[in-house]
Amino acid sequence: MNRYSPLAAKQRGMAIISALLIAAVVAVIAGGMLARQTVLTRSLEAEQLRVQGSWLLRGGLELSRQRLWDARQRDPLTHQAQSWAQPIVASRLSEHGGQFDGRLEEEQGKFNRRNLGQHHRIDA
Repeated sequence: MNRYSPLAAKQRGMAIISALLIAAVVAVIAGGMLARQTVLTRSLEAEQLRVQGSWLLRGGLELSRQRLWDARQRDPLTHQAQSWAQPIVASRLSEHGGQFDGRLEEEQGKFNRRNLGQHHRIDA
């Protein structure tokens, strides 16, 4: 009897094609799962960075408030030589390497200087 019949060869061919199709479907599903996991990981990282930035900003604002309070306790007059007018570089606000850089400006003084002049001349 013939060991390799045409029917057996067709069945073996179908089994190989079925195995390849199943492997392709599994690969597509695994790729989709990896893509979703990557998106989830990136969104979590972005949320973490947003929260960290928010806390850095809060820390910088609190440091600014403390500088203004200390300057007010020392001298009731406001001038640019006080400690609050110096740039704020606070790298110690975060253990994860975040840094807050900023400076305070006196807006009231700008407003008062603008009121001193009219038509590019000093109003006596």
